[in-house]
Amino acid sequence: MPPRTVWRVAEHTYSFVSSLDEVPIPVNATIGTLLRAVESQVDKLCGRKLVVELSGGLDTSIVIELLTAVGAQFELVGFTSDAYGFRTERAIQEYYIQKFRGATTFRYEDHAAFSGLVDVPIHPLPTNSTHFYSRHRLVASFASSLGSDAVLSGEAGDALFGWPTPSGESRILPPTHARWALSEAWSDQYIYRPFGVNYISFLAESEISAQIYAMRGHARADIHKWWARKSFAELLPRELSLYAYKAFHDGWVVDGLRTCSNDIYMMAAFVFERLNDPRIDPSSLRKLAMQYSVMPEQSRKNFLDLLSFVVWSYAFWRNG
Repeated sequence: MPPRTVWRVAEHTYSFVSSLDEVPIPVNATIGTLLRAVESQVDKLCGRKLVVELSGGLDTSIVIELLTAVGAQFELVGFTSDAYGFRTERAIQEYYIQKFRGATTFRYEDHAAFSGLVDVPIHPLPTNSTHFYSRHRLVASFASSLGSDAVLSGEAGDALFGWPTPSGESRILPPTHARWALSEAWSDQYIYRPFGVNYISFLAESEISAQIYAMRGHARADIHKWWARKSFAELLPRELSLYAYKAFHDGWVVDGLRTCSNDIYMMAAFVFERLNDPRIDPSSLRKLAMQYSVMPEQSRKNFLDLLSFVVWSYAFWRNG
């Protein structure tokens, strides 16, 4: 449970009650006040060598432009691909590589999704965050080699720019938009910190998320993030402000599961030997990994949750 929060726990359920770190929603929020919040956050990172993720998507691009607007210095790192489905994101990456005269990029194809699961460290609860362990570990190692101790990401963009904002008279940021709820805390704690690096979901920082929340006002769901594209149009390349698109990642997920199916079988066999639960039969799990591309959405979710449990259990017994 996140620090400084209060929860009600029953035998089979739990629910959020309150946070001791309540964040007020600004009465008047503009691009100007947002930039002041960004500048304040950068000041808190004073003296730290920053690395910023370059995904080619809208959220990390907004982070890059906000940091640039306040004069922050940083290095760019990202994963890229020659695949047709990644062509739009690759174009944005090339835009920023030219704008900043360089960036460090790694090929998606050389770092399969779900690789390195056998090396995931012990952690308290199963989580799907483990599925991309090796890619985060590569970025953490790269940042450390640069002497950087902070990697900034666009995590939280989906929530802040796409989720509906509830109406009401409360002037406190709701728990759905709190820092602990929007940050990728697992990767920060279990992958980056062992390298001496913090993984910071920059948009989730309280000063910044409160400004964005207030700027949107009472808004409906916006899956294409048109509000953000229009609001930051003067900062963003036109390809992001005028068009809504997103890379199709299913291919990399499917390929990664196939590539790592033997590891999945081995971990499942290890856990099955100890639990003897038919849901984690190793042959069945490997078959599901190979059939992921044709599975309905709920079956995919169930499989990924089950895989998280296997990775979690394997990590405990391997290190026990």
